[in-house]
Amino acid sequence: MLSDNLFNLKRTYKNSIKGEKIGRDLIVPCLSECKTYRRGTGTFTSSILKTYLESIEHILDDDVKIEILCSPKIDNILFQSIKTVSDEKKKAESIQNFLDNFIYDITGVNKNPQGREFKEQLLCYLIAKKILEIRFAVPIKDADIEALVFNEAEEQTYDNLEFRNMYHIKQGYFKFKDGETIAFEGSVNETDTALSFNQEKARVFKSWDDKHREDLKEIVDDIDKDWGDLPGNKNENIRIYPIGEKLIKLINDRCPIERPKNPDEPHKSKGNKNSLINPTPRPKEKLEIKLWPHQVEAIKNWEDNEYKGIFAMATGSGKTITAISGINKIRDRDSGSLILIVVPLRNLAKQWIMSLEESSFKTVGVSSDYPGWETKIQDEVFEARVVGDAYKGPIIVAVEDSFKLSKFQNLLEKFSNIDMLDKLIIIDECHHFNKKEQLKKLPEFFNYRMGLSATPFNRYDEEKNELYLLEYFDKVVITYTLKEAIDDKFLTPYNYHIVPVTMNSVEIEKLLKINQQLAIAIDNFDDELRNILAGKKVRLLASIEDKMIKLEELIRGNKRHYALAYCGAASDEDDEGDKIRIIEKVARIFANQDWQVGRISAEESMKERQQSIRDLEQKLKHVIVSIRVLDEGIDIPCLQTAYILSSSKDDKQFIQRRGRVLRTDKASGKEFADIYDFAILGAESSTDGVEDLVKEEFYRINEFAKCALNKEVIYRDYKKELEDYARD
Repeated sequence: MLSDNLFNLKRTYKNSIKGEKIGRDLIVPCLSECKTYRRGTGTFTSSILKTYLESIEHILDDDVKIEILCSPKIDNILFQSIKTVSDEKKKAESIQNFLDNFIYDITGVNKNPQGREFKEQLLCYLIAKKILEIRFAVPIKDADIEALVFNEAEEQTYDNLEFRNMYHIKQGYFKFKDGETIAFEGSVNETDTALSFNQEKARVFKSWDDKHREDLKEIVDDIDKDWGDLPGNKNENIRIYPIGEKLIKLINDRCPIERPKNPDEPHKSKGNKNSLINPTPRPKEKLEIKLWPHQVEAIKNWEDNEYKGIFAMATGSGKTITAISGINKIRDRDSGSLILIVVPLRNLAKQWIMSLEESSFKTVGVSSDYPGWETKIQDEVFEARVVGDAYKGPIIVAVEDSFKLSKFQNLLEKFSNIDMLDKLIIIDECHHFNKKEQLKKLPEFFNYRMGLSATPFNRYDEEKNELYLLEYFDKVVITYTLKEAIDDKFLTPYNYHIVPVTMNSVEIEKLLKINQQLAIAIDNFDDELRNILAGKKVRLLASIEDKMIKLEELIRGNKRHYALAYCGAASDEDDEGDKIRIIEKVARIFANQDWQVGRISAEESMKERQQSIRDLEQKLKHVIVSIRVLDEGIDIPCLQTAYILSSSKDDKQFIQRRGRVLRTDKASGKEFADIYDFAILGAESSTDGVEDLVKEEFYRINEFAKCALNKEVIYRDYKKELEDYARD
């Protein structure tokens, strides 16, 4: 039986600064007793959870069903991409991907579950448990879709557009156990702002009031018709898009195991209806970090070495979380501290910032992605000077190019004379600085230093004794190998597949010419020309024709998800004699075999790169083709297959590339990885240059093979070529 609160609901509700609120006074009481809440709304945002929280015990315990039909804000990029598409299926897929990304963002399924905000955890939980169902209403015609485009340049929503047809319904209804219904309509959207703050109005209709029955039935029928579950009675002006099945699976896989708890209200009582509309912010508690034995050893050795040292830890073995544990060691002291992290890439900076904020640290990003960073750093210098040893400001995360700018270096120098601060610098992928001229860019006034790299030095550094990093970091305090990480189940086991490639006569001739020029440059100590020719050689080897042939043979009829193809930064001629970049050629080969292809290179924007990664995670793309950008630090745990079409002689590069596919990932069901290495093992005619090249290829093959699941097969098939390495 309905409570007096519901029987006594008013006819009309309006938000008021000091009095009435539609969310608190209408929606919350109904949600606290209903069995079903079905809603048609122009806008839906996750802020609505502030209202739902008031009834959350009933919603979760009594199997309440909340159904939201809302209208997306389709951006101009999507509109332009589908405007000329005649294939309705492809157009619908593009729209579905766009809508799924909205849900992907607000549920935070791309984050570590322990690091998600409470509202992200709760949304994920409600969707996974089928308590909350969200559908989108999209106009059917292109002209109608254009009406949804948000014109950011004029800071208007729809007023300046020729077409104005969007799903703009503002109504809903509640059904209760005893068969009664309460409906409402008005101006209010499904957002916290609309339900609690805007000047909005909602008119109420009750099934037990004879005067309301006709209007109530009309509202219920309209919403049900729009929702699309009444056979033969649907709104023909809109197309309904539920959340995609692949994204639902991802949400289910990454859903919190237990009901999320609100950190702002640990002792919330059911009767307190005002406490969660605008909860009082509380400082986040520091996230407890549980370390593996090798990570504990790394921190201990670093402390014992006066907080200096290099962590030489295999790619994917937890360098970031180990470093954050080190930051905690510094921040737990009574003295103030300045902490700077330097990373090579913008993507990596975003990952660091996300990880730090999940651990409750404030951050300041320094790169083109963070406009105004100069002012923020200047403010921190002033703050540090004022508060002295009480200063524990935000952690500065600087991208390498921005770190080297004189304006950043000058600002950083202003911290140097604040003696009461502990100063920690962390260099991620520190091998970038293993050169005399690069080492000079690292400030000497940082008394605590940490370098992170799977490969701080390569074989050539060690042969020439060019271990310059040790001048700054003192020594390597932990070495944790790939084999150890796999044996400890920190990384995924892998199979290694050699794809033999043969050079043709034209390619051999080009190789010999470059080798001759290189020899002259070396004899003349012409390092500039030497570097140019070395790059030219790498590009030649990346564009070997047989690699493209073997790739097409390999993937034909063998479509996979979660794949990555490393291409060289080279060009080749197509059938018409026009220059075509290798990455385009590789992408075309995959596309011709009906693979959905994403791209990540220096040409794509950060937003486009992130979109490709999301599409791969959600199985909307089969493969990402990449040039160098994904070599270092970027986490895509779902990756299961790597096609390595280009490799340099540098150990660091192929070790980093192998590491991209070895991260563990339960969500994608990953048990092992496959690496396909396109190795140049022959030529149409033998020369000294080709033989030297083949020997170099077997150095890499040995490095890959010795930790592979199928290493016995490789050492058997290439026994003669690998016997020297096998003895080692």
